[in-house]
Parts: sequence; structure tokens; C-alpha cells
Amino acid sequence: MAEDKTSGAEWRGRIVNFIFGSVLAGLVTTSFTYKTWQEQARLDFAKERLKEANAAYDTTSQLMSARIFRSYDVVRHIGDKDDSFPKRRETLDQAVDNWNLSYPDALQRFQFSLEVDDKGRSRPLREISSGSLDGKLDCTKAFDDQNRPPRADWDSPSWLLAAFHYCVIRTDISRKSGEVAKLPATPARYATIIQMDEKIDQLSTHADHVRVAAKKAIQKRRTGVETHGFLEFLGF
Repeated sequence: MAEDKTSGAEWRGRIVNFIFGSVLAGLVTTSFTYKTWQEQARLDFAKERLKEANAAYDTTSQLMSARIFRSYDVVRHIGDKDDSFPKRRETLDQAVDNWNLSYPDALQRFQFSLEVDDKGRSRPLREISSGSLDGKLDCTKAFDDQNRPPRADWDSPSWLLAAFHYCVIRTDISRKSGEVAKLPATPARYATIIQMDEKIDQLSTHADHVRVAAKKAIQKRRTGVETHGFLEFLGF
């Protein structure tokens, strides 16, 4: 009888252990499945944001290049004796319109897809407006440490884009080139043309800063999409 009682207790223990092990295994499997789904969803979202970031960069870079190139083209043909200058100004005005129409959307796309932390994750959105730079930014030395408006962040692609827009408006090459073209061909007019050309050089440098910051953000996005180690996948 003692052996039967021991045998029965042993079997009950085995059954309890089996049930407990099955439940535990089920919980682990369910947790791992959920973690896998969660990670896949995060990766899918990150890939979509990476795609958006690349598209935002490509479109904005092309618009900046068009505006700068057309500005050079107009300024360097002031005083041409043929009738090409008015046509060049019309082409510049079209580039200006394209930029002005696209800028609000470009800034929003930069904010949503190119504002990332070092791990490639989206940073909290902040209000960014070129109006915040009004009267506080000297476009001839936009990246001088002593020339930073209090709210500006020169590591932010969005802030750099807003500052570029502000400086493009302040430069106003189309209007000023038309005024200069009406002046007599004197050394003073030539000096003004050189100054305008230098301002476009500054805009070109500024555009390069926007591109570099955007490319760095895209690289961070790409790093966030890449597969990490198993322990990091599990959340350790």
C-alpha cells in the first residue's frame, strides 16, 4: 500500500509538472510570437519612414539645385546684348514658384521623416518656422556660432531647411537682377553683380549643409532598419 501511495504521489507530481511545463512553454511561445510580430511591425514602419526620408531628400535637393542654378544663370547674364536675359528671368521665376509651392510640404516631410535620434528613431516634433529666424539670422554667415537664433538647431535638417528658405527669400535674386539690369554698365553695377554672385555661393553652401544633415538622418534611419543582435531583439 505504501508503494501505491508513493507511486500515486509521483504520478500526480509528474502530471502537475507536465501541465506547468506546458503552460510555461505556451506563454514563452506566445510572448516570443508577439515579440516577433512587434519587431516586424517596427521594421516595416522604419522601412516606410526610410522610403519617405529618401523621397523627401531627393525632391528637396532637386528643387534647391534648380533654384540656385537658375539664380546663377540670371546673374551671370545681366547685361547680355541679346534678348535671352528676360527669358532666363522667366525660367528663374518658374523655379522660384516651384520652390515656394513645394516648401511647406518639404518642411513637413523633413519633420516627419528626417528628425531622428542616434538610434534612427523619430524625435518628438517641434514647431519649426522660417519666421522664427526673422531679424535674427545673418545669411552671409548662417553657420557662424555667434549667429544662431536662440531656437535654431543646426544639427536638425528641418531647421537648416527653414533657414535656407529664409535666406532664399532675403536674397531675392529675380527682383534684384531686374533692377541691376536697368543700371548703366559701370564699375558699380559690376561690383553689385559680383556681390549677388557671392550671395548665391552662400546659398549653395547652405543647401549643401541641408543635404549633409539629411543624408546623416537617412543613414540613422537605415541603421535603425538593419537587423540587430538577438539579445537586443528580445529587449535586453
